[in-house]
Amino acid sequence: MKNTKDLVLGEKIKALVYGRSGSGKTFGALTFPRPLVFDFDEGIATARNPLFVTKYGKKDILYERFGDVTTKRGVVEQPRAFDDACTFLDKMLSPEHIGTFDTIIIDSATTLTDLAMNKGVVILGSNKLSQSFNQAKLSGLLTPKMQDYQASRSLVEQFIDLVKAADKHIVLICHEYQVLNEETGVVQAITPLLTGKSREAIPLKFDEVWNLRVSGTIATRKRGLCTEDDGIRQCRSRTGIPMDTPFEWNEIQKAVEAIRVTQTQNT
Repeated sequence: MKNTKDLVLGEKIKALVYGRSGSGKTFGALTFPRPLVFDFDEGIATARNPLFVTKYGKKDILYERFGDVTTKRGVVEQPRAFDDACTFLDKMLSPEHIGTFDTIIIDSATTLTDLAMNKGVVILGSNKLSQSFNQAKLSGLLTPKMQDYQASRSLVEQFIDLVKAADKHIVLICHEYQVLNEETGVVQAITPLLTGKSREAIPLKFDEVWNLRVSGTIATRKRGLCTEDDGIRQCRSRTGIPMDTPFEWNEIQKAVEAIRVTQTQNT
């Protein structure tokens, strides 16, 4: 039997971070220690952005880029990117490479989901091409069916489970999805941009679910984390990281250390 008095904060931060395009998700994630980046959004160039270099220097960052090649009609001919990402993950978690990085960054889970869909509509666990894929090749328009969404969700969640099992810091980046009231157009909820039930299932896998908010002018811009559900944003921090903590490794570490000190004093 266990007792909560023996609970201590984990040594590894494992967070889902979501926000609108250009809010600084990749910028903040790259400040984490010795990152290994799964670059699905071609965002690794942020590491050489003048603002990033001025503040953090030219960090040596391990990364691999993944993407499917489409035909002239916009249909993926050979959906290999998802499988390539799985192969690369297996390689980097091997004894030969496991010590070369401290953080795994998935940038982004939104695009990873699209790549999983590309694979799902073609394979679906068999050697036969799916009806959705055949129709897409004829029409140039992919119209996924229910089984395609289910296959995509299963693939993505299995991939994330493998990443989370590693004894590393994890930053899962997502784009932002706004749920609007159909009558008024008012924003009712802001969630990670994921497919169907994954919008709920994937955040449940993380103790830290943060929405990145940007405020101020260009000269005074601040990027702060929403770490508590405010009735609109789907957020939480079981660690207790305060609202508006800057999305930057040193600031997050300061917050965690302060929580640990308080926890020790109250023991």
